[in-house]
Amino acid sequence: MPRARGGGVADHVHLLVRLHPDVAVARLARELKAPSTRFVHRVFEREGFAWQDGYGAFTLRETEGDVVREYVLGQERHHASGSVVEEWERSEEPREESK
Repeated sequence: MPRARGGGVADHVHLLVRLHPDVAVARLARELKAPSTRFVHRVFEREGFAWQDGYGAFTLRETEGDVVREYVLGQERHHASGSVVEEWERSEEPREESK
């Protein structure tokens, strides 16, 4: 499993993950979502819990890691104070492919 840091609030989480280029982001999302859903159902008895269908992923320069790590770990503070970075918080519906 890749090295990761996480933070979140009641309705979403952010993860900072160092991922090998050969590993697809979709695979990582699937491998995180499936067991964590089972965990929430079993431990917290939240049978209605489900992740959204999609996810967001960004690539970073090595020099951006510290800033993003602090943002990810400070989710509660950012949401309480309104100091969120909109681009990192937005969750949009998937776009339909042009025919």
